[in-house]
Amino acid sequence: MTENERVMSPVADRQGRGGHHVIVVGNLTIDDVVRANGETTMASPGGNAIYAATGALIWGLSVGVVARAGDDFPVAALDRLRDAGLDTGGLRPIEGPTVRNWVIYE
Repeated sequence: MTENERVMSPVADRQGRGGHHVIVVGNLTIDDVVRANGETTMASPGGNAIYAATGALIWGLSVGVVARAGDDFPVAALDRLRDAGLDTGGLRPIEGPTVRNWVIYE
């Protein structure tokens, strides 16, 4: 399986489209976070699609996500989400980097 096929693969036990309670359409980002105490967390997976999808998964809903994934987005993060039940079949890989955000808490 190529890296692009792996990124776009749906949850293993779900075939085809449909049947989801929630479809999240949004973005994936890579976040660099600086907390008020100076502690940093660099290159964290982020984006509204992840947060919304995770929230729906917590409630036990069937969730699919539609977003673009840059070629540097951490595949391990997508694997964890997929393992939690998120259908990533709607992700589309793009050439180039993922949008990167600086989040600074003061």
